[in-house]
Amino acid sequence: MIRKVECWLLMLVLLVASFRLIPTVKATKLLGDLSGEHCDDELVEVMVFLRDVSSEKVMTTFAERYPEESELYTYVKESEESLSLDEAEGLLLQEAISHKRDIYCEYYDTWNGEFLKTYDNQVECLFQSSFSPMLILRTDYSALDEMEKDNRVEWITRFYGAEVVDDGLDDANVFTRANYVRDSCGNRGSGVKIGMIESSVPNTADSYLSSATIHKRYASAATSTHATTVARIMVGTSASDNNDGFAPDAELYCCGSTGNPTDFYDGVEWLLRQYVNVINMSMRISSAYTSDGVYDIVSRWVDHIAVNHDVHFVKSAGNSGGMISPPGMAYNIMTVGAFDPVTATAWNQFNLFSLASFSSYDESGTDRAEKPNLVADGMNFWGMDGTSFAAPQVTGTIAQLCSYQPNLKTKQTIVGAVLMASAAHKIDALGNGSVGDIFASSVQLAGTTQISDKEGAGILDSRWARDIVVSGKYWNPIVYDAGFPYNRTVSLSANANTVVRICIFWLRQNSVSEPHNDPNVSVTTASMSNLDLYVYGPNGSEVAKSTTAKGNFEIVQFTPQTSGNYTIQIKDLGGHTGKDYIGIAMWTGTNGQ
Repeated sequence: MIRKVECWLLMLVLLVASFRLIPTVKATKLLGDLSGEHCDDELVEVMVFLRDVSSEKVMTTFAERYPEESELYTYVKESEESLSLDEAEGLLLQEAISHKRDIYCEYYDTWNGEFLKTYDNQVECLFQSSFSPMLILRTDYSALDEMEKDNRVEWITRFYGAEVVDDGLDDANVFTRANYVRDSCGNRGSGVKIGMIESSVPNTADSYLSSATIHKRYASAATSTHATTVARIMVGTSASDNNDGFAPDAELYCCGSTGNPTDFYDGVEWLLRQYVNVINMSMRISSAYTSDGVYDIVSRWVDHIAVNHDVHFVKSAGNSGGMISPPGMAYNIMTVGAFDPVTATAWNQFNLFSLASFSSYDESGTDRAEKPNLVADGMNFWGMDGTSFAAPQVTGTIAQLCSYQPNLKTKQTIVGAVLMASAAHKIDALGNGSVGDIFASSVQLAGTTQISDKEGAGILDSRWARDIVVSGKYWNPIVYDAGFPYNRTVSLSANANTVVRICIFWLRQNSVSEPHNDPNVSVTTASMSNLDLYVYGPNGSEVAKSTTAKGNFEIVQFTPQTSGNYTIQIKDLGGHTGKDYIGIAMWTGTNGQ
């Protein structure tokens, strides 16, 4: 018996010893060429992403310091139905957004600062984010070896300076009907703050901008015709009302550039400190690690910022006629292409429009969104063409919507769904091939979506977007793991001339899972939910569906054949974790008119 026990013990010892001889395999946190052979004292500039701060702690602190603001913010953010806020509530909500950002800054400054102190004598900090768990450092490889073992670090990549460069109203007001929303409805952007990222700033002595409220980050920043034109489209005024900007009563905040490699990140965070509600990016990022048409590092950072800080982003698609320019592949950005009105003089002459030859639309890679989201007029803005001048029309429309209904400042998913559902006119038809068509319901029965590669959902229409908000035909369900399939019932009447468009829109949640400070917890970036949209008629039969494999939106269109209750159903095909804020918007028209 003793010998048997001794044998078993010997075998156990040998087994344990053999396992110790097996090398431990772990995923490196050093990305790209950082993981190769280097001298320990070789200096390198890197971007370091840490585990995220606790959003629960941020919101708890917010509630303790500002209970009234926190109560209103939570009510608006978590409400699944359409809301209406009065002027006082709108002002209080803006204060709430501002104070919530301030608290996030405190947490990020502390979290990132504590990490820096650990490597105080080993690194030079080039940029410390106040709105994300990110730092840009100059250090050596011996310090990188230590950081790779640090449980606070998510990943490290080489840093290459990001340069902001250019991408490339009278008619625009008419074609989008923004003049109706601005002048007839009085939604002129009041109470909304617009941020503007360009390498230059607008000329405030310009006659179109003399009445605008414009703030510059650098008083001595260079002006340019490009920046001046973008600003005119958003907040300009003229002797002729029809040539006014989309949101002339909004405040405009302009970054400009100092030529510093971190200017893009500094600029976005400066705008957040000014508590802007929407950021216009009529530019591209040029960097050694950004690629056209790819969901790159800058796009991931923008998605993180958008999720945490209640800010809408709008980006020009680019003017190469090919791949979307960076960071336009970010999921949480509204990326805007351009059309050429050709000889059209009215908004409903879209059959005369053509896609601008320069408007970018291609994407690449498996991890990517469908872009652009929609298109706007991109031709002949004071002698200039480009998607740079289409994007600020979408920015101005968002400002109009937020001035009409301030709760939309916190509702990125709703705004995305509303803009795309209301873009009912098409140029580059998908499905039956006719130009400028409103797609027949039979197309959707075959499973084809309402998305075109070149124009996304279709042509921006500010009036139709406002109509959806005014009618309350938008919803913001918050769906947890067990909540799929999600169903919503809507009542529709049968009419051979009626067209119904329904869009769902959700966000890429690029924040690291919690708890962020527990070294024993596996931390991963939230995956992208893959949702599909179905609509069923009163008798339970399928009348429409959209099942795109990529992206963060689905759109269907159909003509109700029977009066009664229709069911909007959202299915989860994978990737969903935690909870999703999903925007649903429904537009109803008569043959697109």
